[in-house]
Amino acid sequence: MPEGATVGAAAPAPAPPPRPPAPEAPKDYGGLDLLPDEPEPERAAPDEFLPEVEADPRLAAPAPEARPRAGGGLARAAAAPPPADDEPVDDEPAPADPVIAALRRFERQGDVAALGEAERLLRQELAQAPHAVAAAAATAGLARVELLRGRAPAASKLAADALARDPANPLAVEVLVRLGRGEAELAPLHAAIAHLREAIDRRDPQQLRAMTDRFRKAFPDEPHPYLALFLVARMGQDGRAVEGALQEAWRRFPSPRAATVPFGGAVDADLVDMLVGWGREVFKDKDGARLKKTVEDVDDRENVIAGSLRMGVALARVALARGQPRGVARRLTFALGRGLVGLQYYDAALPYFGKASSMGPDADEAKAISNERINAGALRRAFDRPGIKAQLKAYPCIGVQGMSQALRERLEGVKKDREAKEKEAFAKGAELAAKARADKALKAEVSAAAQAAGVADPFAPIDAAEAELAQIARERQQAKEPQAQGGGGLFGKLKAAASSVTGAAKDGLLSLKESQATTRRDEAAKHLGVTLARTLSDVEWKHPTLQQFARELATIEAFFDYFQTEESRAQAELRRLAEAVG
Repeated sequence: MPEGATVGAAAPAPAPPPRPPAPEAPKDYGGLDLLPDEPEPERAAPDEFLPEVEADPRLAAPAPEARPRAGGGLARAAAAPPPADDEPVDDEPAPADPVIAALRRFERQGDVAALGEAERLLRQELAQAPHAVAAAAATAGLARVELLRGRAPAASKLAADALARDPANPLAVEVLVRLGRGEAELAPLHAAIAHLREAIDRRDPQQLRAMTDRFRKAFPDEPHPYLALFLVARMGQDGRAVEGALQEAWRRFPSPRAATVPFGGAVDADLVDMLVGWGREVFKDKDGARLKKTVEDVDDRENVIAGSLRMGVALARVALARGQPRGVARRLTFALGRGLVGLQYYDAALPYFGKASSMGPDADEAKAISNERINAGALRRAFDRPGIKAQLKAYPCIGVQGMSQALRERLEGVKKDREAKEKEAFAKGAELAAKARADKALKAEVSAAAQAAGVADPFAPIDAAEAELAQIARERQQAKEPQAQGGGGLFGKLKAAASSVTGAAKDGLLSLKESQATTRRDEAAKHLGVTLARTLSDVEWKHPTLQQFARELATIEAFFDYFQTEESRAQAELRRLAEAVG
């Protein structure tokens, strides 16, 4: 994808060619084939719930708007789930502003049309803005659109223009922070993933092949296009192409630059279902040599059986950590457990079946979950079967490792950026204190504003420290004045020596006091900026210098607010990631 490509303004995709009718829904829901041969009461026979991926109706699904919004991985294309399935499992409520909602939809769900919609609405707002603050908000929104398109210079200029109108505009600050983190350089990759996600959702093999070809040329080290080719090959039931696509995806997984970016929505659940289903086919074959590949050399990039299962588990965990609607979260959670069973982590899989059971499954889904739980227990005890070897240690998920590392690096970046802005705020305070020494009117206005606000005068500790420093200077000067000479002889020499020792000790004590007073003065001067930015932020200053400082400090404070928001979001994703781990 070329630099600066306009994602939101992309022409609508041509209508896909007619698809063959969807096959009948499978009668099984994802069990395994290693249960004892003798039938057991109150339980479906093993052959009644073997996975039949080829018969999956999603492989020839209708358009996204006609597909069920959840449940396709556990059940079949049937009636829509209850409304509760559409409620987001997320710490942040859906934004009321349609522009912010469109931008988030692009970032989180890969909705390609969302950027064009956001730009159109923002240009209308800018043209009709009644005042500078409203114009700044629209301009900052356009800056964010340019950021998502990968146009760093345009995004930076628009963000600066927004701050010139409104120095505390939070969206402009966000754009500048994200530009500083290099997100504009990653925007073409994120946009390409969004386009690919849309092509996957359409289930159009021709469009998918064209899209993946462009993606591979632009980003040769990324696994996403090969995962899409895997889906195309499954649609065509081309076994050789399936294994080839998995091989290339597994060699590149996880993404070196987008480890925290899933495809989005039900596409992730569909893909995870297919990856897990393919990896688990060795259980149906009952081939001991191939079964060993689920537990031996699982990090080997030639081992596509383990690779398919490990990618499925990783994609599920990353998608869950990003927050999903309840129905999609249920599918991902169940598939995650199935993937762990495929990797023979039977004990680790059980909590996920419990979670899926608590997320409102329908009767068929509940049956599928129950069957999987039974199979996991049976396989756990089938240690005499060739290739079966229960894994009892904690499962090392590469998706968790990659996302955790990315989030921790993000938190470390927030910490460093906050420290840099704190130094900037302190420097502004010290500069203002220096100007106040020569400008009594400036100092008097700040003191009066503090008194009116009922807070301590920020200049009071500065004045106290400076008064102490002046006293120390006087004492040092007195110590340097010549003293009356004592008499000669031994007594006079002893007195002179004692006076010298006393003078050195006093000078050392004065130096210590001077250092302490200087530190107090400098710290008080630094915090002067913080006081103006926070405690006295609502004051309408009259002094031109104070007006300029207030604008600069308001921007710095807006950065602090964004850092706090960013930190909270990263920590929330870490919490969800921990929950996905179990």
